[in-house]
Amino acid sequence: MERLDASIRIGALLAMIFASPAGANDPITKKSGYHIENFRIRPSLSITQQYDDNVFTTERHTLSDWITVAAPSIKIDSTWAEHSLQFDAGAESATHWEYDNEDYLDYWAGGEGRYHVNDITDLFAGLGIRHEHEGRDSPDSAMGQLEPTTYRVFNADAGIRTRYSDIGFRMGGTYEELDFDNAPAVSGRIINDDRDRELLGAGVRATRDLDEQQQVFLQLRYDQRNYDLRQDQLGFERSSQGYRAALGMMQGWDDSNRVEAYLGIISQSYEDSRFDDVRKLDFGGRLTLVLARGNRITMRLQRSLDETTEPGSPGYINTAISARLEHRSTPRLTPYLNLGYSDYDFLETGRTDKTYSVGAGLKYFVTRNTHIVLGASHRSRDSNDRGRIVGSNDFDQTRVFLNLTARLYPLR
Repeated sequence: MERLDASIRIGALLAMIFASPAGANDPITKKSGYHIENFRIRPSLSITQQYDDNVFTTERHTLSDWITVAAPSIKIDSTWAEHSLQFDAGAESATHWEYDNEDYLDYWAGGEGRYHVNDITDLFAGLGIRHEHEGRDSPDSAMGQLEPTTYRVFNADAGIRTRYSDIGFRMGGTYEELDFDNAPAVSGRIINDDRDRELLGAGVRATRDLDEQQQVFLQLRYDQRNYDLRQDQLGFERSSQGYRAALGMMQGWDDSNRVEAYLGIISQSYEDSRFDDVRKLDFGGRLTLVLARGNRITMRLQRSLDETTEPGSPGYINTAISARLEHRSTPRLTPYLNLGYSDYDFLETGRTDKTYSVGAGLKYFVTRNTHIVLGASHRSRDSNDRGRIVGSNDFDQTRVFLNLTARLYPLR
């Protein structure tokens, strides 16, 4: 409650900071949504019915279930000509027809603002809170756990965006706090207090325009990860600090087609002397192609150093690539295909997990405000099970679903 009260007070302070003097910001042309004074409101509701053939993501003795998911949300944003405020909140509730211990209620709320100082400089800041659950497919999910692990996240960021001639600068800092709950298990409880931590970050990105469609950039980020407990339950000190540095480029062809790629280094040093310093190649990119006849291709490649409580490992390198193909057959109907691959390399233990995914579906607009999606997806994980005493990390999971999403506001 104290954290929520603090968030409300900070949100009110942000509103005062970003609010404009009377007459300083005339409302821009009205967009879709309900309009009250200088703000627009956009509520939405999504309901999904799905069948899951492997609820607990196990290799053998798989159990299936029907799941109903309801997800209301709301967005509120300003319509000022210069400064801006944006708020969003929502929830996702899942009801399992048979295994109700797997039910969850996630929710979130956040806001961000931008203050336009002059033609070349903007200040920005944001706050957010989330209550989430950890999926059964999580690399840190424990065997014998009776319910999903729940946790809370508080995050904040602030910074400045400016430019000098043809070079743009973006500088800022981030803060994130994670608080994990204990979970019931077949024998006793799973204690997650040693996973609680705070993450601090500070970064700068410099971008130079080569022409109207091409840019190069250099980005640097300092990263500090502080655990609430000095040692975890096995005696490892997991707090660390490090940096990421990368050089990249962006190229556009028109308003729709765009490619971005970067190459750099990930570096991290741990307090525990038993963990080696991490020095890994960093790379990533995004590609968006809009082809003829309503075809659209999006691809993403990314790499990250993620935290873990795997015994003997300081963390894992997650390398993921995903692709999506959409074909707009008619103004109402859009078939799609999703592909994905992730490689989890647990440092210093030899454990590796490889996850493959494929999904396909049909998106159909019943009205301008309402669409349905009928689809199916399949995921499989292939692990070498290094360090596993019993059982396996492998699983195959297929889901079939029907989703209804309604935008509960007028469209312009």
